[in-house]
Amino acid sequence: MSTYDAAGSTLVYRIELAAGRSEAVFRFSHHVGALVVASANVLVACGWGGRALWRLSPSGEVLDERRNPNHFVDYRDGTVVDGCVVVAGTGQLRDADDGLLVGAIGGLGVLDPATLDVLAEVPVSLWQRSGRPVTASPAHVRLVDPGATEAGSPAGEGAVDLCDGRRLELLAIPDDRNATLVKATARLDP
Repeated sequence: MSTYDAAGSTLVYRIELAAGRSEAVFRFSHHVGALVVASANVLVACGWGGRALWRLSPSGEVLDERRNPNHFVDYRDGTVVDGCVVVAGTGQLRDADDGLLVGAIGGLGVLDPATLDVLAEVPVSLWQRSGRPVTASPAHVRLVDPGATEAGSPAGEGAVDLCDGRRLELLAIPDDRNATLVKATARLDP
């Protein structure tokens, strides 16, 4: 849990959903907007707006720290996809002449969990009825094997085919109230 403050701190909890338990694991002296379990020994944390990136031990020890050179997407949520950390968030669109805010756009970033390098960032130009980008949080990206189906969703619908036949899906609940689960897709070219 983080305070909504760029200079705030974070208290990280371990939650066991099946048992209905939670326990505080460690305090971190920075605001963490996204925290991803990259492996059994490494957590990847993104600071306020995704401007700072950390590799942490499961007890909160800083293993590596890096400034994010990109300023397109404010990382708010993340998951591990095929060995990479995929983060979702939003960016602001400002008028070039006066700097006034004219809107927001969603985006995804791909991070290497070993080096914290930003490997890619792409826009997601889909919005919820409220006008918020679908990646406003929470958002989850996953790979789905070919032929996999969900109730009411035939294989191939709502997903992107990757070069090896798997599909990439983005699931999001962008609005705080009266939210709808959004299943988004974008075209990926090899």
